[in-house]
Amino acid sequence: MRIQRLKRIGSRFKRFRYRKGYGVHSPFAFQLITEVIYEKYPYYNYADLESLRSTMSRNEGSLRVKLLKLIFRLVNWQQPDVVIDIGPKNNIELPTRCSKNDIHYKHLKDLASFKGIKKEGNCTDLVFLHIDAVLSHMKNSRETNGEILKRMLDLLFHNVTSNSLFIFSGICYNKEMKEMWKEIQQDCRVGITFDLYDLGLVFFDLDKNKQHYLINF
Repeated sequence: MRIQRLKRIGSRFKRFRYRKGYGVHSPFAFQLITEVIYEKYPYYNYADLESLRSTMSRNEGSLRVKLLKLIFRLVNWQQPDVVIDIGPKNNIELPTRCSKNDIHYKHLKDLASFKGIKKEGNCTDLVFLHIDAVLSHMKNSRETNGEILKRMLDLLFHNVTSNSLFIFSGICYNKEMKEMWKEIQQDCRVGITFDLYDLGLVFFDLDKNKQHYLINF
């Protein structure tokens, strides 16, 4: 974890000019960056979030409080009806529950379980996935990485709408994750993306110009 912390610090220096929406012309992107990603409003729910997180051991959750607060703000802004958390740990249950009481939250331990999820009605979805969940499939398969990734993205993106939001965790932690994030960005179903180093935000509204934003967060 110490190495990852040093990498994160180095990334912040490299991304210094990509902060607080400087140089961003898209109204949608500028609003998301300034009013959600960099929002400083002291939500009272933060106290509950910090209290619950402090009761967990360091090994129970891999997300830092800063990232949990961001996911809280994203859920609060997006107002999804359904949130799906894919991975061995229920990483975003805390910020999801703190942000919206009537939300339908579902935790799936692995990507294969996603096959059983079917979209109901005209709901807005938010999906959280650690890229390790995809990499683990690659390491245990005879298919090429490209074939597996295509199949996984077909599975994930099958039911997306223009209102869907996917959050990929760990997009810059190593070479494999960076390469996978690049493939995700280039997918024809993907619209605007935001690279926050720890997290990658993926939107699917193709009426907006496809753009990839690097953010110093």
